[in-house]
Formats: sequence, C-alpha cells, structure tokens
Amino acid sequence: MKTNVKLVVAAAILSLVVAPIANAAVGVLTPVGSVGGAPVGVSKVNFDDLVAGAPLAPAAGGLAIQPSGGAGVTVTRTNGGGVVIGEDGVNAAKPFLSGGNGLGFAPGGLDQPNGEDNTPYLITGAGGSGNSVTLVFPGPQLYMGLLWGSVDATNSLAFYNGDPSNPANLVGTVTGANVAAAPNGNQGVNGTLYVNITSTTPFDRVVATSGVTTFEFDNVAFNPTIPNPCTVCVRSHGYFKNHESEWAALAPQVKLGTGPGVTYTAAQLDAILSQPTKGNGLVSLAHQLIAAKLNILRGACAPQGVLAAIAAADVLIGNAIIPPVGGASVPTNTTSGVAGILDAYNNGKAPGGPAHCN
Repeated sequence: MKTNVKLVVAAAILSLVVAPIANAAVGVLTPVGSVGGAPVGVSKVNFDDLVAGAPLAPAAGGLAIQPSGGAGVTVTRTNGGGVVIGEDGVNAAKPFLSGGNGLGFAPGGLDQPNGEDNTPYLITGAGGSGNSVTLVFPGPQLYMGLLWGSVDATNSLAFYNGDPSNPANLVGTVTGANVAAAPNGNQGVNGTLYVNITSTTPFDRVVATSGVTTFEFDNVAFNPTIPNPCTVCVRSHGYFKNHESEWAALAPQVKLGTGPGVTYTAAQLDAILSQPTKGNGLVSLAHQLIAAKLNILRGACAPQGVLAAIAAADVLIGNAIIPPVGGASVPTNTTSGVAGILDAYNNGKAPGGPAHCN
C-alpha cells in the first residue's frame, strides 16, 4: 500500500518462535516473519517469466516456472488482481529485498540483489477493489514462504486443500497482523518481511486478498514437508563487517547489554565490528554478539546453548558502551568462553546449529 512511510519494527524476534495461529478445526498454521528468507532446499518461483502489467492494469497470470527448473505455481485472479511491475504511488509499492532474502530467486537459481524489487510481483486489493490472486501448487504442501511487501493488517492469505469455493477445504488464514508488529503499510525496507509459514495439514492452493489496502508479494517458496528450521545459513563477524548495507535496516533491533540494552546506529555497529580488539574482551565479545543477533534476525535458528550464550554475553556487557562508541573495557579472559561459543555459531560450527553460508 502507498501511504506515508512510518517507522515499523519488523516481526523478527530473537527466538524466532511465534505462537501457532489456529484458523480452522482442520489445521494449524505457524507464520514466522523475518528479514531472513526461505530455507535451503525448497522450491522457489519469482514470477519473472509471467507477463506483467502496470499497477492499474495487472496481467492475468499463468504458470510460473522455478528459476532453476522444475514444477512451478499457477497464478489465477479474480476482479483485477495479478502480475505487475513498477509502482504508481497509489495502488502498488515495490517490495524490498534485504538481508540476502533474494537467495536463489534470480534466473538460473542465482541470487537477487538487495534493494527495491524491480522484477514482476503480484498484487491484490488495489484500491480496495476486493479482487484476489490464487496460487495453485503442483501438489500438497506443508510449507510456503513469500516476500511480503508493505505489510498491512488487512492483507490475507487463505490456505485450502482443494477447491476454495468449498469452505470445508479451508486449512487456515494468515493476515498481516499475524506477521508484523505494526502492520501499517510501510513501503520502506523495514516494511517488507520474508514470511515462512508451515502447516500441520496439507494445502494445495492459497488465495491472497486484502481489504482497503493493496497486498504486494513476490518470491514464493514451497515444500511438501516442513523444512528443517536450521537450514538458513549463518554469516561470520567478518562478513557483516564488510557488508553493512545488507543489514543496516536491522540495526534498531540489535540491542547490546542487559535491561533495555543499548541501541546503536548501523554506522556505530559497523564501527564496533571494525574495532581492533587490542586486549579488550568487550570488543571481541561484541563482534560475535552482533553477528549472532544479525544471523538470527536474518532467519537463522539458534540452538538453546547459543541462546544461553547470547543472554550471558548481554549480562557481561551490562550497561557498558562498546568502543569506539564508548570507552568500556574488560580483560579478554573474562569474555573469551562466551565469545568462543558465539564465534562457533557464526561460523557454522555450533552443535545442532545452521551451516555457514558458502
């Protein structure tokens, strides 16, 4: 939806645990919204092979083939929803790619760059018209992911196992209010989430609708089984140090220390990541703690031992301000044990944790 841009706190929380949302007696859907992206090993479609129209004249849809080949997803519409490219300032706003959530969605299975989504995407509900877009999958699924742009509370996904005209086939429904802390249509990078949804009941089609606001989405992933939540790979401290633009939007959610913690700007976090340790245990600990929190905000899971280490790291930092922003210092032997656990996690070596990104 095109409205005045407002600040939004994305629905990516440290534990990445969201209470299941029961919408029908026959199924339970669990949505998790984050910047992260789709798990490894699932099927993906980007709709780039479909004819796209202008925001006020969406194209009808068709069969979207996976970028790397394989069975695709059929897109149908009613009353004017469909495939568009670009934006018009009123009826449609491009979703944003960030945090590497375009991984595997470019032609040939390559990666899409961060930034505005300049490829075809789907819209429904433009101008409050009450239209819809239906995704028909190549068989029963237990997982779906999508790049959900400018999340609004009235955006809705209804999951069906069979013909949507039969109410008995409804598995459940997820709305924008279920995936964002403040679903107010923010068109900035913080207003787009990659939402992963799992179901305990199979579904083979999903109907997207919206109320008085437009629902824009792209980059749909799907899988007949529930993916391993630890298949989103992790990045090291060094990677984040050299790629600030990929995580800058997440900076307001990275708090260091106990209680409310200290929030740093993206530039300050990058300065801390680049600060030489020089025998200061707080700096070496902050390097790994920042990386670990960024990995989780990107959608990577964290084993219980890693979550405990993150909590311990915050206690060790307390209310200290990390150099070069502040001047706090402790010996490295005070923090080395916890920092070592987080370093192993960030490099894909934590027992039961995700692998390191190649």
